[in-house]
Amino acid sequence: MVLLHEACCHPLEGDEVLRGSVYAGRMGETIASPLVTLRDDPTVPGAVGSYLYDDEGVRAAPTTLIENGVLTGWLTDQESAARLGLESSGNGRCTTALQPPQPRMTNTCLAAGASTVDEIIASTEYGIYAEHVGGGEVIESTGEFTFRVTNGHLIENGRVTDPIEETTITGTGTQVLRDIDAIADDTTVGAAKCGKFGQWVTVGVVGPTLRVGSLLVGGTHR
Repeated sequence: MVLLHEACCHPLEGDEVLRGSVYAGRMGETIASPLVTLRDDPTVPGAVGSYLYDDEGVRAAPTTLIENGVLTGWLTDQESAARLGLESSGNGRCTTALQPPQPRMTNTCLAAGASTVDEIIASTEYGIYAEHVGGGEVIESTGEFTFRVTNGHLIENGRVTDPIEETTITGTGTQVLRDIDAIADDTTVGAAKCGKFGQWVTVGVVGPTLRVGSLLVGGTHR
């Protein structure tokens, strides 16, 4: 879920769209696997990214970004919304009152799928099971990313086997969204700090185990 937050959702923020992100001008297009329904939801009870009103006084509400693979929304503050000809989605956030609001994510929520985790693993001939992904970078204009897998195992012939050294995964957010070929029915809730132009806010990640068909993986098996 951190991978989706960083690689796929930052380019959906209104100021990035205005700067020409990979999703600019693509509303209504199919940009992901039909398995993918993705929302930003500041109303999730108890999640760290939740609030009643954003930092511009707009009432919090869920925003569907992708529905069954189709791009349906962007995340906006009042300025980016006005420039895009939209109503603010209530995502204007700032670290302190001395800093300007920016369109930011709250809780990134991927809808659960129909498979079990065991079924996804059993149907995977060879891959890695990444239990923790973090510490990376994204180029919003292209969607290219690199992240570290700090805790992972090999999957061989449908079974989780040996642990792997800390490694990296590289790709583009647009390709990841298209290559999601299985989503589990489990859901976990996580938390992180997200930085943008020197401002840090808390964000939540809510969602299931998923499988991406292809990513460039580096590192050494141990």
